[in-house]
Amino acid sequence: MEEFIEKIITEPFLARFIFVIVGVILLIAVTSLIKKQLHNFVKDQNNWYRARKLAVG
Repeated sequence: MEEFIEKIITEPFLARFIFVIVGVILLIAVTSLIKKQLHNFVKDQNNWYRARKLAVG
C-alpha cells in the first residue's frame, strides 16, 4: 500500500490527474451548494423565460 501511494506521488502525470479529479469534484460540490443556497433568490422559470426571450428576440 505504501509503495502504491509513493508511486502515485512520484509520478507527475498521475499526481496531476488525481489533482484534476479532486478539483472537479470540489467544483461540482461548491456549485451545487451555492445553487441550493440561492434557490430562494433565483428562480429557474424566470431564467428560462429571459434566456428564451433574448434568443428569440
